[in-house]
Amino acid sequence: MRPAIRLITLIVAAGTSHAGFGAQMVVPSPPGGQKFGTNVTLLPNGHFIVTDPGFDVPAGPQDVGAVHHYAPNGVLVATLKGSSAGDQVGSAGVVVLATGDYLVRSPAWRQGAIAIAGAITRVDGDSGLSGVVSAANSLVGSSTNDRVGQTAPIALSNGAYVVVVADWDNGGVVDAGAVVHGPFVTGIVGPISATNAVVGASAGDRIGSGGIVVLSSPTYSWVASSPDFDHGAAVDAGAVTMGTAASGVMALGSPVLMVRSWVQMARPTLPAAITPAPATR
Repeated sequence: MRPAIRLITLIVAAGTSHAGFGAQMVVPSPPGGQKFGTNVTLLPNGHFIVTDPGFDVPAGPQDVGAVHHYAPNGVLVATLKGSSAGDQVGSAGVVVLATGDYLVRSPAWRQGAIAIAGAITRVDGDSGLSGVVSAANSLVGSSTNDRVGQTAPIALSNGAYVVVVADWDNGGVVDAGAVVHGPFVTGIVGPISATNAVVGASAGDRIGSGGIVVLSSPTYSWVASSPDFDHGAAVDAGAVTMGTAASGVMALGSPVLMVRSWVQMARPTLPAAITPAPATR
């Protein structure tokens, strides 16, 4: 039996002031826990999320990983876990959305025979999600080493979110990259493709690798920077892709909406009329 971290201790505040603290709450690991308490995240409703990327299925595969959802009183509400050895569900932590829901990041998750495809799972902040990560409940990679979830998604003010997967392979085009908009009501599930993402067309385009900037513009809500994008024969011309919080980008499958024409300057410049606001992570 491998050594394991078996419990976490929470200090529960006694009211809203900082004058004192309430009693300690000891939360034991469910059976199979190995790295229980790697990350603890508080939700706006008082629920809290505990990750255990080393979680083992009792008498089954090791390091499938698990994310445990607890009510404010420490009662376990739900557990989301992996199904294959080394999935390490929740290894990259969680991102809390403006709605109070949250995203579980599992870049090492295995999609059948596809190793390290990665997954991002949207979970209800009240009821949690019990079961295993799959393409039916998560945004997942489609090729080996896509590593969906390696980069932290950007949460938008309306509860939507933007996912960057710069390592995503567009079929045989290695590291084409993809940027995916997750709607605020439903999120998005299934493999990344040109039908649900802005994608690169050339090897090494790494769409979104320059990061996401959240905007204060009334027209657009975010901009994805892709400094390695190839515009035809112009290598590393660079590009920016603009999207809204409500509907995402204007044309799925297209690598850019605005292309930098100078090959010598890889990183694009935003239009002067758009003033970027600090990104939220």
